[in-house]
Amino acid sequence: GINAEYGGFSGKMVQERVVKLGRKMLLTKLLGPASTIPHHWAIKVGDIWYEIAGLDIASEDIINGNSWGAKQSEVNRSYGDAAKSGAGKYGGEIVGITKKTDYEIDEWIRDWVAKNPRYDLLGKNCHKFAYEFYGMADGWSVQM
Repeated sequence: GINAEYGGFSGKMVQERVVKLGRKMLLTKLLGPASTIPHHWAIKVGDIWYEIAGLDIASEDIINGNSWGAKQSEVNRSYGDAAKSGAGKYGGEIVGITKKTDYEIDEWIRDWVAKNPRYDLLGKNCHKFAYEFYGMADGWSVQM
């Protein structure tokens, strides 16, 4: 099995990493910048942003380089102050701390995509991914 205290198979001591939730307002072209809904969500662990590729329905541009016809669930990883989509542009909100390793996170993502193979704007979307990701990273089990 994996010994989380020592980073799984790497033998390195696992350090606690900050978990952040980043959001990006959508539909601002239709509703204006004061709109509070909807938002695209992304999760950051340490230096890595994770987000489910989704659709920007206001402009018909795709948030993460996907296309209207390709709705297969795909998780994008990016680095920097904000996620590839722009979520977390203003820093994001700290929502917790995790000792999960990158290996454990990657395994969880593979499992999540297998259970949620098709992106669905009203169900299997970025909110579901981020919420369940946070639950896994923080050590509690949740499914929406």
